[in-house]
Amino acid sequence: MIVVADDRKVVDRLRTHFALPVEIVPFGWRTTADRLSGLGARPKLRLDSEGKIFLTDGGHYILDCSYGPLASPEIFQTLLDGVVGVVEHVLFIGIAQEAFVGGRDGVKILARAN
Repeated sequence: MIVVADDRKVVDRLRTHFALPVEIVPFGWRTTADRLSGLGARPKLRLDSEGKIFLTDGGHYILDCSYGPLASPEIFQTLLDGVVGVVEHVLFIGIAQEAFVGGRDGVKILARAN
């Protein structure tokens, strides 16, 4: 797997600058949001430019979840994966082999240490 991002997404510690997008099923979404709150999130339902609920290509909702720094992203990823109603999230821990990071100075390729 390869990740493509802009240089604003590069941080020393996960979840210190940006909300974590979490894709969820619409049915019972408030219960899923409550469960994510129980993990320390401050979930906010993503809306489109017209103020309507944003839908993914799969017809799901996105909760933008603000967290503080994650002491153990690996454990947190496992907790997220276990929340009923969560379809996907953007923690790709141990999956991505490379990251292509674009910025004003061009593209940097970050490779995973073996």
